[in-house]
Amino acid sequence: PRPPHRKIRIVYVTSRRRDTLADIFAPALRQVLQRYPDSVEVTFCGALPEGFAGQANIHHMPFEPNYDAFMRKFSAHSFDIGLAPMVDDAFHRSKTNNKFREYGACGIAGIYSSSSVYAEVSAGELGLVVANTSDQWAAALTRLIEDAALRQQIAAQAEDYIRRNY
Repeated sequence: PRPPHRKIRIVYVTSRRRDTLADIFAPALRQVLQRYPDSVEVTFCGALPEGFAGQANIHHMPFEPNYDAFMRKFSAHSFDIGLAPMVDDAFHRSKTNNKFREYGACGIAGIYSSSSVYAEVSAGELGLVVANTSDQWAAALTRLIEDAALRQQIAAQAEDYIRRNY
């Protein structure tokens, strides 16, 4: 069972030292942090994007190279919303849907960029799928923050799907 916590926990995971994918959602995330200062907190696992260090409601987990140790620590945090930006180009299309599998396995409702990498994500059932615009990322974040039932439904369905298929 997920332990209750006071704030909605948003997470982004990366193994890169400088992660340009975070630039996709950063403006929307700043907007959400201003709109819900008492309701949300954000944890960056791995790189901490520029402009977020030292801000209220921002946490940082350093990169953990041991994957088993990372997943134990990651799952113990009981995050609510996971961010998975992706660029739809030849390089990024060669990647896997790892964030979908990690977020789903941990019962986290994910927001995913519209990309062939995340084609498996049934929008509204296994996660929210958005275009890489600030407006769409902000709308998806707002929707999951304000609609606890939807957030919990997506998390449960994604977890069940990942357990059955992976």
